[in-house]
Amino acid sequence: MDAADPINRLRVLIVEDSEHDMELLLWQLRREGFDISARRLDTADAMRDALQDQPWDVVLSDYSMPQFSATAALSLLRQLGFDTPFIIVSGTIGEETAIAALKAGDYVFIQFGHNDEVPAKKSYTTPDDFKANLKRFILETRA
Repeated sequence: MDAADPINRLRVLIVEDSEHDMELLLWQLRREGFDISARRLDTADAMRDALQDQPWDVVLSDYSMPQFSATAALSLLRQLGFDTPFIIVSGTIGEETAIAALKAGDYVFIQFGHNDEVPAKKSYTTPDDFKANLKRFILETRA
């Protein structure tokens, strides 16, 4: 991807209590060719302020944090009238919790830290397919 292409510019609101985890997310997105503008927060008040400050292309959220959660963040986002795409990125969420969250319907779930797929597996996604799928998702949500 070409970071200069406007489709690859992302304003990312990151709901995450760990600076380190945020840096990992940003590193991965930049590695895929995205030009990222981001803000990290971990409370409802900070999220409310961030949503009022500027428009965001996507919200990436850890599932559980000491002072906030993905479900509370999504609820606040919708309560304030935003339809910004909401993606849960978590390495600790259990399978049952993930399924329950997905049944709620309003977001995508990415399990962080489980990139051990190998080409021999049927579920393997090539790096090119991953990039194409991510770009398609961004285009569709901006439409």
